[in-house]
Amino acid sequence: MSYNPPPPPPPPGGGYPPPGGGYPPPGGGYPASGGDVPANLAEPVKRIVAALIDGAIPLVIIIVAFILAAILGNVSGALGALFLIGGYLGAIGFSIYNMVVIQGNTGQTIGKKMQDIKVVGESTGQPLGVGGAFVRYLLHSFVDGICLAGYIYGFFINAKRQTVGDIVAKSYVVNA
Repeated sequence: MSYNPPPPPPPPGGGYPPPGGGYPPPGGGYPASGGDVPANLAEPVKRIVAALIDGAIPLVIIIVAFILAAILGNVSGALGALFLIGGYLGAIGFSIYNMVVIQGNTGQTIGKKMQDIKVVGESTGQPLGVGGAFVRYLLHSFVDGICLAGYIYGFFINAKRQTVGDIVAKSYVVNA
């Protein structure tokens, strides 16, 4: 005959998880540190408004170039074409400078600064640097922008509010 010890007593609280152990934490929001998601994620509306501002500036450059090309095109077709090409190159150059250089160094584009949000690295909480911002910019331009699916996923489906560009660049957009 063998002796079997009695079973251990049930855990305190009747076997339920401790209070406050659920998700999201009490008080709403996301866990601040030590959690998977920062507490101060930027709202989708702020991100959309910032993107519209950042997109409007190159659009204005192109419109001005188009108007100048139309006016100067009457004088010389080549001069008008030169202004049009220069306008497109200026818009592309400004976008790269704003989205890669400025955002890489400060975490903010002009639009993000106006909305008081910034891009930070997941592990550091600091701006991504030019290389990380470039990767994020390329993915935003080509992957996230296709049918807006990447933005819809990032803003409304993903709990971390990360678009595909944010996931690959390992970044979050947070309130500044």
